[in-house]
Amino acid sequence: ETLKAQLTELNAQMETEIDRLEERFDPESEELETIGLKPRKTDVEVRLLRLAWAPYRTAGLGLEPAWK
Repeated sequence: ETLKAQLTELNAQMETEIDRLEERFDPESEELETIGLKPRKTDVEVRLLRLAWAPYRTAGLGLEPAWK
């Protein structure tokens, strides 16, 4: 009976500690701060530039591919 009582007490302490930790580390309760950053031209680097072209012409009411 003593061991059962100790186990019950330890379980209650564990549950209390778990609840306290969940409240402490809850991401929804965290205060967020918005910071605006403006990049400078020297901080922007274009490494790759690609151009894609799909020939289309307008005919009638909609767009149709030129190769049709």
